Amino acid sequence: MRSEELCEIDLAERLGLTASGVTRNLLPSTKPGFVTRQPDPHVAHAWVYASLMDSGNRLLGCALTSVRSIASDATEWVPPEQIDAASAPQARLAGINSSNSSDLRNWQAVESAKR
Repeated sequence: MRSEELCEIDLAERLGLTASGVTRNLLPSTKPGFVTRQPDPHVAHAWVYASLMDSGNRLLGCALTSVRSIASDATEWVPPEQIDAASAPQARLAGINSSNSSDLRNWQAVESAKR
């Protein structure tokens, strides 16, 4: 069973990579079955869709748990204003919209309340 399929060009735009960069990064994940790629029916030798397989979703879930734990530990004592000030220039460079930083603040508040 596959999760949502995504056009490799769209994936490249989201990640700030070239289409060939996405291809190079996806290839090692296809062999163990973490990602599947679907050929473009209209263009020979072109791939248009990539999707996470169940094993890829499980691996992603584990990675996100680890990243959230590390981020929580690293920012536990940092006031939200300082996080916003530090992340705003990086977000502009990465093309991330400002709603993502509010998501981070909300997540930090939830994590702090758990302690």
